[in-house]
Amino acid sequence: KRLQGLVRVTGRRSIYIALEGDEAKLSPTEYKVLRAVKEEGGAISLKELMSRRPISRRRMFKYLARLRAKGFLDRVPQETQVELTEEGRKAAATLWKMASYLLFNTEKTRLKALIISYLDDLEAPIHDEDLIEKVLNPYFREHYGRSIQPYEYDELKDELKREGIVEGNPFTGYILKPYLKSKKPKTGKGGSDLVELALL
Repeated sequence: KRLQGLVRVTGRRSIYIALEGDEAKLSPTEYKVLRAVKEEGGAISLKELMSRRPISRRRMFKYLARLRAKGFLDRVPQETQVELTEEGRKAAATLWKMASYLLFNTEKTRLKALIISYLDDLEAPIHDEDLIEKVLNPYFREHYGRSIQPYEYDELKDELKREGIVEGNPFTGYILKPYLKSKKPKTGKGGSDLVELALL
């Protein structure tokens, strides 16, 4: 009942498997249904069978039941097929966003690496707004469907400063500590390639 309105059953699929027997004992329609199964390699779903034999679903069930009773067919039930409703998709998105807040601590190392790689390719300081929109929000929107929260950003920034990796303030902007700068040529555009790689 808890899932009512969130998921819907799209089918309880079964596979029909042809068995050997004296086909002379079959009625013309039973024979045609059995041949349709055998023509598909001896195993077929009801949906596929219905598309090959244009008779009503009720009559098809009747002939399948007869063929099973006579030992010409076996039925192997498959897992019930379900899908999310529109409300279910909304609920799933909400739950995923909620989970993303819990996952933040496990993502810190990756997020700090994103910031470091971006700053490493800059010659000038970058301010909070640009760091959020160019580096962190693309990652959060891609993975969690939301933007980074202010307290999450402040936590990342404060840790990087405490660890002696980043220096600066909201007025001057932020840069990577000089001793951490790599020797590679700078583009001045930030580590866009590394940011894109992290989004994969």
